[in-house]
Amino acid sequence: MIILVGSNKGGAGKTTTAVTIASGLADMGLDICLLDSDHQSSATRWSEDREASGSNQPAITSIQKYGNLQPTLNNLKDKYDHIIIDSPGRNSRELITAMLCADILVSPAQTSQLDLDT
Repeated sequence: MIILVGSNKGGAGKTTTAVTIASGLADMGLDICLLDSDHQSSATRWSEDREASGSNQPAITSIQKYGNLQPTLNNLKDKYDHIIIDSPGRNSRELITAMLCADILVSPAQTSQLDLDT
């Protein structure tokens, strides 16, 4: 299953949501790929820090990809139980092409009028 965590608003908690979903599914014994498509690379840094900690946590494959995600997702979808995508906080090619492949879109929002309007 492909789960896209995305919206066109930055600072809404997309990365936190993506890594929490990935961790929870990995803890259930599932084979997880975390795809970071945001140039800020926060999900990738989280994954690197998690791996460097040396703790006995279930493995999560982490990759970075930008631009058209559709070919990459089509190649990965049969290799993992779940692919979790952390997308940029703006209307981007990454967000649009990931939406074409995603089974589920999770779109976090802050509780402010500006965020709701966006």
